[in-house]
Amino acid sequence: MTGTLPLVLVLDSSDVAVETKTLKGIARVVGLNKHFPADVPDDVASQAIACIVWHTLDVDAKLLRRMGKCKAIVRTGAGFDRIDLKSAGSLGIAVCNTPAYGTEEVADSAMSLILNLYRWTLWLEREIANGKEFHGIADVIQVATGARRIRGKTLGLIGVGAIGTALALRAKAFGFDVAFYDPYVPDFVHKSIGINQVETLEELFKISDCISLHCPLTPGTKHVVNKETLQQARDGVFIVNTSRGGLIDETALAEALKSGKVGAAALDVQATEPSTYESGALKGAPNLILTPHSGWYSKEAVIESRETAAKEAAAAIKAHSAQGLRNFVNRRDFVPNETRWK
Repeated sequence: MTGTLPLVLVLDSSDVAVETKTLKGIARVVGLNKHFPADVPDDVASQAIACIVWHTLDVDAKLLRRMGKCKAIVRTGAGFDRIDLKSAGSLGIAVCNTPAYGTEEVADSAMSLILNLYRWTLWLEREIANGKEFHGIADVIQVATGARRIRGKTLGLIGVGAIGTALALRAKAFGFDVAFYDPYVPDFVHKSIGINQVETLEELFKISDCISLHCPLTPGTKHVVNKETLQQARDGVFIVNTSRGGLIDETALAEALKSGKVGAAALDVQATEPSTYESGALKGAPNLILTPHSGWYSKEAVIESRETAAKEAAAAIKAHSAQGLRNFVNRRDFVPNETRWK
């Protein structure tokens, strides 16, 4: 019986228990666990009515052209920089995401990293783990010299979408003054949550003691943290990134860490993933915390996001038009295709 149901592919995972349960009676679900587009088999790519993807596979033009029946690509998560939106749109394939996914978790992770930088927690733990004994105040001061008081410091946010806003509320509770740069949000946003809006990126770098990134990776935001913008920043500024690795020029950041222009940095994302730290520009840079793009994770967040993505796939299967889909991110590039959406 299930063989007659439409096919939904989960491209880069083999665990499809949540999707199968959510799509029961609507579609049959196959998990491929592929991480390169060329590895997706033609026989299933050509038959899929919808595809769900995490963030470990590039959905490029070649793969999209092999999806002759696909109506929608649904991203389990917020970012969609690894999906070719224009190619999908030109083929009549809608791209959707789940933007509420992991909002609390990423905001909590960003706050945790910021606290680690300000209280120097990781480096103090490393000293203990390496056998250092603290016999008096002088020993503590020597190791904890990077720690700073939070109250009265300015946290600068690049982007105040759901995650940036959630972080702003958390940071205020710890005593930060919060400022942000985001040319795409309404003017009333800063007043509704009590934070300060600046008009230029240069101004944000000049006034911030810590800068946290919460914007999507686009041609306009790539390397928004670079040699020039870092030169505009306060000496000893902290940099935190839980968004996308490509927002930072890692060579410029490494140089700034070595010179002390950047006091410390905490990155949950890197320009190349899986991490190429051993051969990358950041190797050997001091005062650096790296985590493996895990800021989004909690058991609850994963289940919620997978259910939401599966429901969006179900909506695409049932629809005769893409216009009613939620979080339809390539609407501007979408060219209706009656064959796919009949």
